[in-house]
Amino acid sequence: MFELYEDGLLPETQWHNIRKDIFGVVRSDGGKHIWEEFGKQGLDPKFVTHVERLVAGVEATYDMTKICGAP
Repeated sequence: MFELYEDGLLPETQWHNIRKDIFGVVRSDGGKHIWEEFGKQGLDPKFVTHVERLVAGVEATYDMTKICGAP
C-alpha cells in the first residue's frame, strides 16, 4: 500500500486510514517492541524511514469517541 501511495496510485483519503493504523500499532507497547526487534527487518528502507518519521511526529491515533459520536 505504501508503494501505491508513493506512486500516486492510492488516494490520500485511503492512505490516511492505513497511516493511522500503522501509527497506532507501532506506538503501542507490543507493536513498538516488535517493530524495534524484528518488524522493520527486510522491509523497504523508504517504508521504514516513513514509519520512523511518522512515529517521531506529533500525530495522534484514532479517537473512537469522536468517530462514533460518543459524548
